[in-house]
Amino acid sequence: MCQIQNLNPRACQRRGGALNQPLFAWPRWPIRTWDCGQVFAPPAVKGVRATDCMARILLVDDDERVRSALADVLANFGHEVTQAANGRDALRALDRSVADAVILDLLMPEMDGIEVLRELRRRWPGLPVLVISGGGHRGWLNALEVAQALGANRVLSKPFTSEQLLEEVGALLSRGNSC
Repeated sequence: MCQIQNLNPRACQRRGGALNQPLFAWPRWPIRTWDCGQVFAPPAVKGVRATDCMARILLVDDDERVRSALADVLANFGHEVTQAANGRDALRALDRSVADAVILDLLMPEMDGIEVLRELRRRWPGLPVLVISGGGHRGWLNALEVAQALGANRVLSKPFTSEQLLEEVGALLSRGNSC
């Protein structure tokens, strides 16, 4: 098992938790659990390290499997993740609770990511936004470029690895001065 280093116990200690022994090895990362029931993964990602800056992230994607998988990666890294299945739910979630960053899929029913991004920029202009997209069936070859032109801080094309996601989130949080 790896050494207990580069971990951020503060997020759990604020909830009264304490460090336990390693549970098991998850692909590339040794997982540590905390008595508060949260699981954290020390970083094994170039340029990304655990700090006192674990963020509240709003994750917006209509695909439940993708949303769940991304939420697990982010939560395992120590972030507090709120999920929304569409743009309208995302805006409602932001009305109820503040977020340090948003991860936003572009292709969604009801209110697509471009519409959500425009509204985010209008209502919360300084909120860091990472836009993700796999292109989908609309044929938007340059959808991520459009998102950047409309104010997305970072973009990431699907499919991507957990490492790539964490690198982009780290850069997003640094850029947005959320740390």
